[in-house]
Parts: sequence; structure tokens; C-alpha cells
Amino acid sequence: MRRSWFSLIVLLFPGLTLAGEPPLVFMGVTVVDVESGRLVADRVVVVQGKSVTAVGAANVYVPPPGATVVPSAGKYVIPGLWDMHVHHTFAWPGLLDLALVSGVTGVRDLQSDDFLFTWRDEIRDGKRVGPRIVASGVYLDARREGQPPDRKTADTLDEGRELVRARKKQGADFVKVYSGLRPDVYAAILDEAKAQKLPVAGHCPELVPAAEASRLGQRSFEHLAGVALSCSRNEAGLRKEMANAFAAKYGYDVALATELIERAMETPDDAKEATLFATFKKNGTWQVPTLTVLRSYPKADAAPDPRVQYLHPALTQLWGRMQAIDKIRNHLAIRFAHATRTVRAMHKAGVLLLAGTDSGGAMCANVFPGFSVADELELFVGCGLTPAEALRTATLNPALFFGEEKSAGTVATGKRADLVLLDADPLAAIGNVRKVSGVVVAGKWLPKADLDGRLKGLMQKNPSP
Repeated sequence: MRRSWFSLIVLLFPGLTLAGEPPLVFMGVTVVDVESGRLVADRVVVVQGKSVTAVGAANVYVPPPGATVVPSAGKYVIPGLWDMHVHHTFAWPGLLDLALVSGVTGVRDLQSDDFLFTWRDEIRDGKRVGPRIVASGVYLDARREGQPPDRKTADTLDEGRELVRARKKQGADFVKVYSGLRPDVYAAILDEAKAQKLPVAGHCPELVPAAEASRLGQRSFEHLAGVALSCSRNEAGLRKEMANAFAAKYGYDVALATELIERAMETPDDAKEATLFATFKKNGTWQVPTLTVLRSYPKADAAPDPRVQYLHPALTQLWGRMQAIDKIRNHLAIRFAHATRTVRAMHKAGVLLLAGTDSGGAMCANVFPGFSVADELELFVGCGLTPAEALRTATLNPALFFGEEKSAGTVATGKRADLVLLDADPLAAIGNVRKVSGVVVAGKWLPKADLDGRLKGLMQKNPSP
């Protein structure tokens, strides 16, 4: 593991620390090197301010007076986890607590109201404790049936470009595109986003081939949107049906799109799939499969998940209404079977993967904010990833996606102090990421007692219906 000169000086001269607050020291911990997929035992990890200031052998380090020392023999430290697809549906701070108690120190939000930008800035400035937030604000889509009259849509090239400029002015970190955009409007949005230096993520629009979206520079595809249709041997006919229906109705026909996507999943073409995945790999187009949401609707007689006790009643009531719709449950079951096969093939082809859950969304029954990141990683392992590879999708890969691998994504000197202390080895079983002993977020230490207190507070404030 590479060490800076400062790291060596700290370890050789144990009384030396940076000026300011006393350091936080994890003594005797096993560092999980997520890049190599190996364990490095009996380490000391030193945190001061918002950075990791030293990582080295524990037997040559003596904590300075005043240091907060966490005895960590038998424990494991990993980089803070990311959930790369969430929704803060309403301004409920409990979502931030649920992330932290699960070891999630960063979230990428793909649809929320303006309050989230305030939260993002407050967390960045140290005025609120929570995971780092990267947010798009409201997504860009074409007009559709049932759309609120005050909802601005991108139905022309000028409207698309103007909405991108509005997101930039609003302070969005990126632009989210959605399923109903016309191909010419979509291309204008990506062109304007490039001019505004805003990345683009989201759904691949139904009328845009996935390879074209990749070529135009969409950074990530969510839920494998657009993949089944682009890999169907009946792609041409299905796209013609889709285009005719959109033109006749003028707007995104959700029911028809759902039907056509299911038909596409029934007619896969292995050669087209291989070509598309090679395109994704060449262009660096990331995939956020959100497997958790695709298998999130259990049988009606399934026992309640105990994690529901921590949720706001408004969210669980919404889930109950959505779960009552059998058509949604059946569609998600079809998509989950297709997605697990697709992720397995993508991984073998070297397509870049990110862990995201879709938690907080209206359709996302039983996708538990924070907690479901571990569920997603287990599903990745079920698709053929090793535990180390799955762990990278929530640690190093997000850093690579954001271009921040020099400052985040691994446990190393000079990296951001977002860390999770675990009671068990996540490389032996990825489910061990649930065994959180403490969390460091932006340099702030949250021991197990603090995390348990946050959960207890949620139970008291939000009694389940």
C-alpha cells in the first residue's frame, strides 16, 4: 500500500500530529483493500479533520495525548459505501440517519425537490450530519398523460436546452433524463449538458437505441433501461410500434412501453447483446441495475420485514398502495429474471457496474433506505461477482465514476475520511457489510451507540402504521 512521506513521519514519530483537533485512531484494525481484494491485518488508521492522515503498521504507532483511540483488533475497515440511485421523496431527515447507520456515507439522488440542495450544502458545510449528497433535481422528460399542469417538460429542442440551463442555475450536480424524450430532444439535452459541464444519467429513452445513448455520452444507465429493447432480435419491429404509438398519442405511453419491453425480454439476441456490452465498455458507460427494486414486491402473504419499523408511515402507506397492483408485481418479476441474467453477462463482458437501490421512490416497496445497499451487493454476488467485486461497486467504482479516485474510494493516506468499521470480514461474505460497528463520515466518528440511538429515535418518531 502506498504511503506519503507524512504517513511515514507520523508512524515513525508517533507524537507528531497535525495542528487542530486530536486525531481519531483505529488500532489493530484489518484494512480491506477494495482495489486488490485482499486483507491487510494489524494496521493503524489515523483520521484528522476530514482526511485519513496515516495508514500503517500498528506496532510502530503510539497515539498522541488526547487522541480518540478505537480498539479495533478483530474488526475490519472499508471505505464508506455509496448508494448510487436514491430518491428523497419528501423532506424526512430520517433518510439521512438510515444511510449512516448502514455505513452509507454517500448517495446520488436522481429525483427530488429543491430542499435536497439545501441539505446537500448544509452537509458539505458541516451544518448537518449526513451522507454526502450528489443530486440532479427534477428529471427531464416529455409530456405524458396525467402530468401535472405545472410540470415543465422537454418536448422541443429549445425546451430541452432551457431545462438543462435551469438545472445548472439551480445548482444540480448532473442532469437526469427520462424514458419519454424524443431522440432529437434527447440529443439536444446531451449537447447542452456538455456545454454546461453537467454529466447526464438516467433512463435510456424508449425511442433511443442504447448504443446511441452511450455514444452521445450518457454517463450511466439506471435499471438497465433500454438494454432489453436494443438486444432483442425483434428490435426493429418493436421500435416501430413504439414510435407509432408515441406519435399518435403524443407523449410517453407507459402501458405500451411496459408491454413492448416484456416482449423484448422474451426475444434476446446474444450477438447484439455482446456488441452492445462492448460499446458500453469502450465508451465507459456505467450501469446501475438496481436489482433490489426489481425483486422488491414479495408475495402478498410474506411476513413483514422488521426494517419497516424505522420508516416514516407516509412511505410505508405508499408502498402498500403500490404492492396491491398485481400488474406492477408481475412486471417487476419478469424484469428481475432478465436483469440477473443481464448483469451476469455484463460482468463477464467487463461492463462498469455501480450499486444503487432506487430507495425512496414511489414504486420501491420494500427497498429500505440505507439497509438495501447490502441487499444489492448480495444480489450482485448472486450474479457471479465475488464479494470483493461487489464491494467495489459501492466504494471504489463510485470514486472512479466521479473522477475522484485520488481522494476517495479506498482506505489510504490522503483519502477522504468516510469509513465503515465492521465486526466481520466482508470478503468472506458480502452480507457482513451489515455488521456495522461504527462509521466515520467527513471525519466525524459515529460509534455503535450513536448509530443505535439514531435507530431508536426513528422508532419513537415514526411508529409504523
